[in-house]
Amino acid sequence: GEVDDVLDEFLSLTLSFEQTGTPGLEGFLAWFDAAQTQVKRELNAARGVVRIMTVHGAKGLEAPLVILVDGGNAPVVSQHDPAFLTFHRDTRGAAVPPALVWLPPKADRTDWHIEALEDLRATAEEEYRRLLYVAMTRARDRLVVCGWAPRRGQHEACWHKLVTAGLDPTARDGVTAADEPCRIWQAGDRRTGPPMLATGLPSAGARVGASRSSEADADLSWLAEPVRAPARPRRLQPSTAFEEMEIKDGPAVIDPCDALARARGEDSIALERGRAVHRLLELLPDLDPPARVAAAHRYLDRQSNATLSEHMDRIVNEVITVLEDRRFSDVFSRRARTEVAIAGRLRLDNGEMVEVSGQIDRLCVAAHDVLIVDFKTDRNIPTCADTVALAYVTQLAVYRDLLAKVYPGHTVRAALLYTGGPRLLELSAAQLDTASAAVRAQSRTGDTWHSLA
Repeated sequence: GEVDDVLDEFLSLTLSFEQTGTPGLEGFLAWFDAAQTQVKRELNAARGVVRIMTVHGAKGLEAPLVILVDGGNAPVVSQHDPAFLTFHRDTRGAAVPPALVWLPPKADRTDWHIEALEDLRATAEEEYRRLLYVAMTRARDRLVVCGWAPRRGQHEACWHKLVTAGLDPTARDGVTAADEPCRIWQAGDRRTGPPMLATGLPSAGARVGASRSSEADADLSWLAEPVRAPARPRRLQPSTAFEEMEIKDGPAVIDPCDALARARGEDSIALERGRAVHRLLELLPDLDPPARVAAAHRYLDRQSNATLSEHMDRIVNEVITVLEDRRFSDVFSRRARTEVAIAGRLRLDNGEMVEVSGQIDRLCVAAHDVLIVDFKTDRNIPTCADTVALAYVTQLAVYRDLLAKVYPGHTVRAALLYTGGPRLLELSAAQLDTASAAVRAQSRTGDTWHSLA
């Protein structure tokens, strides 16, 4: 919903330009780019939401509950030192700007460099502590200060350490209780002594200064355990589902030099041809048949690929032959959708959920059935559906399982369109069921898939 603010502001600017300037797209774009408009949202008006922001962005705001997260790092580090220091020149009252003095390596610094750098760091530390005050005073009812513990330990001047030393009486004497990572301080009604230290979490309706005896018995052992990353569903690409099923020893390790050489090398003509055919089959069906050939040539000319230009006529003829074949009229009709992105979750037999995302080349939705069509540019074309590669069958089986949830009252079918034939091979329901069962009968050991089929 927050995007509405940006859209409303954009529409307001368009109306303002239309009323004050000369209408025109080019002029509007130039004016809009030069305006540098910044949309600011009234965060104080937000209710019932969690707002995540920096301390700078929280200035002037207030919330019932504020969670202050500290990374435990040093407030000032040498990596943040500027490359130039300012030197205020003695100009006997003349108003001249200060000079910029280069900051050399540590071995070549003068006393002035060291003194100026110390002043600069002291100012940064003071600003760091001032921001802590700003962050703590944003809370109206309750403030939670969390400290991240890096491997090297927290810096003594970080926010979490400062808050602990300020509120924990034992910490002021240099003694901290490491076995009590979570403590609750609550201000009393008329207390003049040090803040009350309790070991229990206050309830949502607890009155300030109320008795804490019942809450002190709460089990807080979970607070002493390290925070573990939440379990996230694994991702499964339909196009590589079969390969992932066949992995037994984990993914093959590729030498970095080989990977770099592969990335720098030119794509093979098979990959270039496959991408071009898919793109043309996506764009040309929406054009009138007489204009398709010229449009295909224009598209291939703009690819600026010498290897592809040598096979231009063959690619165009292959695509036009597919589009003009009456057997595929439903596939390329206006009611069919092209390049349909799909995402969802599948539950395996062991109860685990996996995230699936992919893209369907062509999707035809009728009154009672749904047809999934995947384009293949292979030169070796199967003679029948029973000889289709298992990788292709598995991919379409995953698509079918996802679309069965989107269209519960439809029969979902799947077919492969080999453009080199051209030939349309529809897979049987038994083929898809077998592949789907193999995908679902997976278990996980470490980060590796293992087939149980």
